[in-house]
Amino acid sequence: MTIKTIIIIGDSFTFPDGNAATNRVYTYARGFNESGVKAHIVCFRNDYLESHGGEVDGITYYYPFSQTTRSPYFLARRWHNILKYYNTLRIIKEIKRDHDIMAIIAYTVRMSTFLYAWFLSVIFRTNLILERSEHPLKEISNRITILGGYIKTFIEARLSDGILCISDYLRKFYRSVGAIEKKLLIVPSTVDFTRFEG
Repeated sequence: MTIKTIIIIGDSFTFPDGNAATNRVYTYARGFNESGVKAHIVCFRNDYLESHGGEVDGITYYYPFSQTTRSPYFLARRWHNILKYYNTLRIIKEIKRDHDIMAIIAYTVRMSTFLYAWFLSVIFRTNLILERSEHPLKEISNRITILGGYIKTFIEARLSDGILCISDYLRKFYRSVGAIEKKLLIVPSTVDFTRFEG
């Protein structure tokens, strides 16, 4: 019997320690685990770390960039970045061997990471869910980048099978850029306060 799993991939958080985004991802993953769905976290950032993966509270996490120190050579750094995409594909292929991947949740504001998550969802024939806890146009000020932001959110709305919105305001925004109502789900701010005790 295969184990049901959800993969959360993104570059807006670190794991297991980090910021508000980390706490949100942790709460999602813990909720999935408690519901009998195994959570896997893929931190898609280019962080230089001693450890490139592990398990915390039953949540398995990976850092496919897999570098400990920054190379002084430009071409080597580009090569490491390309390898991150290959390593992610390999990690998810290994997960797929023993698990039924129900969905990939993309937690990112970068279009390149979102498109890669979409590509993975197509390859592994699963749903792609976009996580939105911030307004996608919040830090955009000039008209050209605002137009680019609307085009980006339109593409996200079309390619996603679902969008997790932190507020009704975001749900209405995504409806205005073409997301259909049944794709939108409001998930209010989530924090596991036990992480901050003692």
